[in-house]
Amino acid sequence: MENRLKELRQKNNLTLKELGSKIGIPNNSLSQYENGRRQAKLEVWQKLADFFDVSVPYLQGFETQIPNRLRELRRSHGLTLKDTVEKVKEQEALIITADALAKYERGDREPKLEILQKLADFFKVPVPYVQGFDKYQPNKLKELRDKKGMSQSQFVQTFNELLISKKMKPITIPTYSRWENSINSPTEKVWQQLAKYFQVSVPYLKGEIDTEYLEKLVELLILLTFPKIVISYGDTDIDDDTKPFISVEIMSQICKSLGYDSKDKFLEIYKKVIKLVDDTETVEYLQEFQSVIIQLLPMAKGITKNLLNAYDNL
Repeated sequence: MENRLKELRQKNNLTLKELGSKIGIPNNSLSQYENGRRQAKLEVWQKLADFFDVSVPYLQGFETQIPNRLRELRRSHGLTLKDTVEKVKEQEALIITADALAKYERGDREPKLEILQKLADFFKVPVPYVQGFDKYQPNKLKELRDKKGMSQSQFVQTFNELLISKKMKPITIPTYSRWENSINSPTEKVWQQLAKYFQVSVPYLKGEIDTEYLEKLVELLILLTFPKIVISYGDTDIDDDTKPFISVEIMSQICKSLGYDSKDKFLEIYKKVIKLVDDTETVEYLQEFQSVIIQLLPMAKGITKNLLNAYDNL
């Protein structure tokens, strides 16, 4: 697919040298971008898109510009154009006119990234959502940072100390901002350090966890806490003697959803439990319990699935 860089440059009566001078990109690089011999980095596409007042997808050659959600978001909040620009100025320190906002809504003009960011913050949604993208994976970075009561600059300063201690390259505030808004993504090693910092799993941090599924598992565990209640599915009856084993199987699926190894997590806790007892009889019982659990873990997914089906039919 051919991009529209040459088309937009010529439409604005600019030579390669003139365009390069205006935006600080060598004209030979621009020529290679135009002819498709070289692919620009995302930040370069954004810089060019900002200059021509179009979206990055449009500049890259897509048929039409993707309609944004600015009008949809404004109307869902019951705001007029005038109301919006006044509130955005008050809450986000963003000064734009009602006319400019109307042009952004219609797609006649493309807002720069910093303006999109402030509008996204105002409506409390990610930047990609404002831009009209449906297929993006919102992560938990902003939510976890907000829980710590930290600004982006405060977090970046603190997190960079961790990265430097691990002999990793520090990050900038704009880079982190793009991660929060799912515009760019950190490397897997950096995801791991972010997860370590926030004390969560990488899948949870990436927003890959199915919270509805987890909620069902928690409900199932709560059901198993009630004594003298026998739960049946198929030819299997789960009574009070069986419930501890089944509970661990369900919890193993929760661990997997959170990105943890269920066997390692169980053995980690088992070692702590053993330290709580000092009589031989209990130790032997717990050892037998541990042995049975290890044998059942490979079947945990199937067991849990059958139990969820039975629970849904209650």
